[in-house]
Amino acid sequence: MAEWAPERDETRADDPGYWRRMTLTMSPRVRNFGRLDGPPDERAKKAETVLAWSRSCIDKDLLVEIERSQFDDIEQAWEDAVVAEKER
Repeated sequence: MAEWAPERDETRADDPGYWRRMTLTMSPRVRNFGRLDGPPDERAKKAETVLAWSRSCIDKDLLVEIERSQFDDIEQAWEDAVVAEKER
């Protein structure tokens, strides 16, 4: 996101640099799909920024890859939990 924001074609005449500023308010952990923090209006702006970034940078193939990876991680966690329970 940090590389994406300065490259955005900002058409907000009343607020130039919006995407860059909003991206910089988020820590790397938050930018990597962590939990958004702050007051409700600030969280909404951060969420808007994450959505704008995802619309620009995530296509269908990447989304399928992300979903598959998440599924594999969840499946592995369940398998690890079963093994741990059997060992107990």
